Amino acid sequence: MLKENKIEVIGWESPRAIHPGEFLAEVLEEFNLSQVELSERINISPKVVNEIVKGKNPITRETAFKLSKIFPMSTDYWVNLQQSYENDIARIGETKKLAKEAEEYLPKFQETYKELAGLGLSHGISGLRWMKQNFDQITLELQKFFAADSLSYVEENMKQFARERGIAFPYLLDETQKIAKSYGAVCTPDPFLFDGEQKLVFHGRINNAFNPEDSATEHTMDENIQKILNGEKISDEFKPSMGCSIKWKTGH
Repeated sequence: MLKENKIEVIGWESPRAIHPGEFLAEVLEEFNLSQVELSERINISPKVVNEIVKGKNPITRETAFKLSKIFPMSTDYWVNLQQSYENDIARIGETKKLAKEAEEYLPKFQETYKELAGLGLSHGISGLRWMKQNFDQITLELQKFFAADSLSYVEENMKQFARERGIAFPYLLDETQKIAKSYGAVCTPDPFLFDGEQKLVFHGRINNAFNPEDSATEHTMDENIQKILNGEKISDEFKPSMGCSIKWKTGH
């Protein structure tokens, strides 16, 4: 006779999700009980019982209570089988998603990962070697670091940012950093102002509030924009921007 199995195998994950209906089918066979008879005993329609056996319907806690009255397995036994199945479905789905993400998005983050690993941050960046067998784990570490379900978040968030704020001018991710180097950017933010002829007329700070808690008393960029609109000349005085230094990628 089948008994409730409480053996747990540590460190092994099933390559497929096993629906508790498969276990129920074995129990029905062991007790020589038909699906129709079971449905009558637990007051559930034959269709629902059949869908559970075929893996098309879950074993709810209510159903688990009913089954525990018919078979020598506890309510928790059936509930845990269902929970394990749902966990495996999620795990297998996440594994497939990680593999796809590693192929489509991870290459864009190679230098970022190396820099984060070199900084020694305690944010789950282990500094694994950049090789195919580690890509899934590296992808997962970066997702956790950026607190995002997908590495596409950076790009998608930029698009959403532009839509929400009605940004109609070019707005891009300088992935190779060639543009930043060409213009001589040194920190973030490091603004550049162009006139109507697309000529660079000012490179400097937005305002003089250099710390988050500071209140600006001079709005440098706004004032210069207004001067351009009024046809006035912008001062040659250099007022540099202040911010975190740009982390340059190697090889660019």
